[in-house]
Amino acid sequence: RAETAIPNSQNRLVLFLYAAGGVTAILALLALSAALIRSKKSLKDAKEALEDAKKLQKIFMDAADTLIYLKDENLKYVFANRAMEAFYHRREDQIIGYTDFDLSEDEFAQKRRNTDLKALNQNKVVSDEVEWNGKTFKTLKFPVPLPNGHTGVGAYVTEITEARKNERKQEKVLYRHMIMADMLSRSFQSRQEQLDYALHESLKLTESQYGCIYLYDESK
Repeated sequence: RAETAIPNSQNRLVLFLYAAGGVTAILALLALSAALIRSKKSLKDAKEALEDAKKLQKIFMDAADTLIYLKDENLKYVFANRAMEAFYHRREDQIIGYTDFDLSEDEFAQKRRNTDLKALNQNKVVSDEVEWNGKTFKTLKFPVPLPNGHTGVGAYVTEITEARKNERKQEKVLYRHMIMADMLSRSFQSRQEQLDYALHESLKLTESQYGCIYLYDESK
């Protein structure tokens, strides 16, 4: 009807405004969608990069003979390398979330707990040696800031049993030479004093509690 019809020029203007608004909305939606896609792609890329870094880190840690691990603020394992799996005879998923007391004898676990606490309380790198079941372990422990704001403990543990045995052998060789030199160079008041000295030093050298010296008489 003529009385309700919108003049052509005005009608075209209204249609143009609606169209312009629709295009703007569509462009805005497209821009938002593109941003979301980029964001999702960035997150995906970041996640993939993180996973790749973890795999590389795992490869390097597993290649080491040294025991490598990280514990959280409650001294529960966060990760452990393959050497740790061999040490405990367990898979990594059977180590993570547990403490030393869950995985080994209390006495040995307490020795390891002591060095953990030392690193945490002193807030510095701590080097120590722990002996257990005839084996000697050199430990290097250090505080590690965790993502949750707490502090955990990282560690490198190396078995040095053979190295320590060789050192002790060398020390005994040197000590034996010192005894022989003293026997020849020192002045003793009597033969018995000389023999007593030799006996006592030999007990130290052999780490024995008892010992005796037999005298051999060529003529008899």
